[in-house]
Amino acid sequence: MSVVCLIPARGGSQRIPDKNIRPFLGKPIISYSIENAFESKLFDDVVVSTDSNKIAEVAKEYGASVFRRSREMSDNNVGTQEVAEDFLHFANPNIDVLCVLYATAPLLSIEDLTLAHEMVVNCNRDYSFAVGLRPALHDAGQFYFGWADNFITTETFGVLPLIGTNTAMIPIADNRDCDINVEADWELAEEMFKQLRSRNE
Repeated sequence: MSVVCLIPARGGSQRIPDKNIRPFLGKPIISYSIENAFESKLFDDVVVSTDSNKIAEVAKEYGASVFRRSREMSDNNVGTQEVAEDFLHFANPNIDVLCVLYATAPLLSIEDLTLAHEMVVNCNRDYSFAVGLRPALHDAGQFYFGWADNFITTETFGVLPLIGTNTAMIPIADNRDCDINVEADWELAEEMFKQLRSRNE
């Protein structure tokens, strides 16, 4: 079974300029996602989908493969599922399972990633999806897994919705739950990361 990690990272971040490669406590934030993906040993390949030469260079520096997406697929209104479908149309057709891992997920736990993988591969869920629990159930901004076929549009059904009755929700601990969208989120994530690091020292 072929399992691939795809990290969407376009160059035109608006609210936080150069968000995907901005230094996060000393190194590009995308490097944390790449390194965690490799450390998990879950994937046959770790691929960064980008339109940016700068992001491509950083991705290669940390060992990831690079998929150069089109200008049309780099628009601010294009979602990550569309990016995944675009990648699968041009990638190795033998990919069975795809993980979409966000470039801005430095608080990621490899244990959560492993559980999400198991829920799809061993429990035959359509998708598994990282969620925060408080104040209410919400997208944790970290990752989701799914069978590759589920990302592909069909004439009859379209793309299988990410959230459905056969989606496994993977709860993210409060001290790792910070979806980075604006400057205040970034500052909070750095403080949370420092606290996690101090506990492990």
